[in-house]
Amino acid sequence: MSANFGTDTIRLYSDTNQLRLEPEFRADIPNEVDNETGELKYKTPLCETTDGETVRGMMVKIRTKSYQFSLTTSKDNRRAATVQFSAGAYRESNLEPSNLEHVMDVITTIESDLAARGIHWALNEARVATLASNRNPIMAEPCGNYMPCLRALGVRKKVNKTEYGPTGQRLGNKQWDSLFYDKREEMASKGYDISVCPENLLRGEIEWSKSAVVLKATGIKTVATIPQNWGNIEPAFKRVMKTEIFKPRTDSQCQKAAFDLSKMLSAAADKPRPFATLTHEYGLLSLIRDEGLERAKWLISEQLGDTTTKAGRVVCERWFRELEDAAARLELHKLASSGVSNVELYKELKAKMTE
Repeated sequence: MSANFGTDTIRLYSDTNQLRLEPEFRADIPNEVDNETGELKYKTPLCETTDGETVRGMMVKIRTKSYQFSLTTSKDNRRAATVQFSAGAYRESNLEPSNLEHVMDVITTIESDLAARGIHWALNEARVATLASNRNPIMAEPCGNYMPCLRALGVRKKVNKTEYGPTGQRLGNKQWDSLFYDKREEMASKGYDISVCPENLLRGEIEWSKSAVVLKATGIKTVATIPQNWGNIEPAFKRVMKTEIFKPRTDSQCQKAAFDLSKMLSAAADKPRPFATLTHEYGLLSLIRDEGLERAKWLISEQLGDTTTKAGRVVCERWFRELEDAAARLELHKLASSGVSNVELYKELKAKMTE
């Protein structure tokens, strides 16, 4: 693995029959009292201790600065134990990427801590349900200058601004999540010493959040299979970055001009219908600039589209893709505060996250 690549957040789970709880195990068991009867509201059996006592409640949980453990019962009465941790939280600065040796040491430490609390769980047999990896390049510009590029890449999700700072950006789908943020801002929000963190260090994360997705992407099924498949994580990370985030479709938007009439005329001149091409492009960009992407989509679907039929929805989706591409062109061809174009910043960010 490259020096600036590492793995961070991991969530493990298993059926509760893989656990052994001592009678006096130490954990929180939140419950609620029925105001009318005075009885505990949640009587769902969660697990049994080694002396045969049934533990009932909403859940069993342990929350430390470094990991969270829980025992829960689903609606179909399936009982599961989970533990989630950030390997970086076990380092003094939370800056150095976590390698294989460190991750396995952290898992051993958590297993020992649970045992000291009376909860015995052989984590080597636990399934890996979530796996997050990251790259940490030092950028040529302040991290905030790259965020407009990311906003041009696709669907955004809410980011915890308190934790990741005002520049954090999140993208993703049902298979993975990605997060980009200024590492110094994130360290400051968590109380770490930021003097050890270089300026302009941008962290890019990919998180696979289902066990089947983790297995397909990396070959990792249980903790025991992490060492033999560790070398698959970085290629999987690059694959998502290259094919899902920094898409060829977005690359093509970098080659097109946005509101540069001379360049737009030159590009249109090679088309079979140059005037129609020019007015179509100019109209798209004007619509996005004046109305914004979301309102433009709403106007198109309400006034021109027919979303009551499958054919109509397909047409609307095609129009939406054109609008999204136009919005990306507008964003990518703006100038950052330093005077560098977002296209150049996009190319730098792509290279440092995929090569």
